[in-house]
Amino acid sequence: MERIVYTSRARTDLASDEVFRIIETSARNNPARDVTGFLIFNQNRFLQLVEGERQALDELLGVLKRDPRHCDLAIHVREPATKRCFPNWRMRRLGSASESGAEILHILAERDIGPQCMQLVGEFLTYSEVVSQKRSA
Repeated sequence: MERIVYTSRARTDLASDEVFRIIETSARNNPARDVTGFLIFNQNRFLQLVEGERQALDELLGVLKRDPRHCDLAIHVREPATKRCFPNWRMRRLGSASESGAEILHILAERDIGPQCMQLVGEFLTYSEVVSQKRSA
């Protein structure tokens, strides 16, 4: 069992319905791979944490690298996991309009994803907030 955290950038501005389709497709396909995790999409950037067996994650990464909707895929964490932090999340979107960065971090802290993963999520959310503030200024 492994856990991977990666980021990538959308090639174009994605409408919320397109992001919803990505989540829906992942939730439909992930049970066959026995992959779980979450996705945060904010300011045209993705952060995703996925967990599963090594071969399944390697296959998923291959699919993700060929996906034309995003680019600049960077793996920040790839580590062994003794158990799943998200056993029931086939793919959950975090960061909807109703969830603040603090709420997301609270949800994840309860799941014990580890300090490195928490730091990455925190930095991602901070970056997204700064970009959002600059755009609205």
